[in-house]
Amino acid sequence: MPSLEASKTIYDSHLRHDFGGPLGCSLATIAELERRLDCKFPAAYREFLGWIGEHYDGPFCGSDCFPEHLEANNRLLPELLAENHITFQLPPRFLAFFTHQGYIAVWFALPATSDDPPVWIFNEGTTPQPVEGPNFSTWLFDELRRLF
Repeated sequence: MPSLEASKTIYDSHLRHDFGGPLGCSLATIAELERRLDCKFPAAYREFLGWIGEHYDGPFCGSDCFPEHLEANNRLLPELLAENHITFQLPPRFLAFFTHQGYIAVWFALPATSDDPPVWIFNEGTTPQPVEGPNFSTWLFDELRRLF
């Protein structure tokens, strides 16, 4: 099971040349996001934000996974599931930390069950129901690995 360190190694070895150095969020930005969303982020997600959370021209360019997208992502997810007549019961609280083009959503339940929680993935047209994926760090590693 890859850790966030494995993702950083892949980035440095294979992606830094194309995207430059990663640009992370400040601790103040992370704290403000947690305050605004009224939650505590799991450690792996906090580390992700601090490492590459504001790298707009980086490997996640074109996806909605940056601080200003989180509230809209949380509104989009139930709408996306409803539009697709999905019967999946979302947890009472969640963080949809990644969406892409309005047809892919990735989230974890809040409060998180661990420092590196499992994620749920829905891909319109590909998955008939949301599927439980790997933990956050493994999901991130797999996404970065797809880029090279």
